[in-house]
Amino acid sequence: MQVTFRLPLIIMLAISMALAIINTAAADVWVGGADADGEGGAYAGLMGDELGLIIGAVFDSDYSDSEIRDYPVPHSDYTELGKKRIGSLISLDVAYRLLPGRYGSLWIAGGFTFYEESEIARSDITGWLYKQNEDNVIRPDAGVYYHLPVSHSMGIIAGAHTELGGSLGLSFRY
Repeated sequence: MQVTFRLPLIIMLAISMALAIINTAAADVWVGGADADGEGGAYAGLMGDELGLIIGAVFDSDYSDSEIRDYPVPHSDYTELGKKRIGSLISLDVAYRLLPGRYGSLWIAGGFTFYEESEIARSDITGWLYKQNEDNVIRPDAGVYYHLPVSHSMGIIAGAHTELGGSLGLSFRY
């Protein structure tokens, strides 16, 4: 799938939704950290009374862009290392407050995750890494979050997400 044609549309949708949430009577800003299989991540959310928008990222990857040459191995003496994720993973989700309650709220979220994945090979001559091919991957994702208010203006969030992993965070009402 090509990300280049869909990404501007997704960004416009996210901005439109954020503007709609900001205009609600009260909104929460969520910030937190995530851990996906030992890889560090973070998320931020803008939550209205019923709907919200969550953007998350996992920063650790199999390889960074600077470690890999952006073209196939120029000779035939190499070892295939398999498909690996290159760079950060970005998640964009729409959240819905499923169970509001006096002692907290249960939110469900769904959206898409974007990242680059490549077949990587190591040259047996130089030891350098090369991209044999490159794919921009878009995958559906989902999450569930529990929001527990601790005061009128602050809360605690615990959640789980298919790509971001387990998460903890804080909410701030404005």
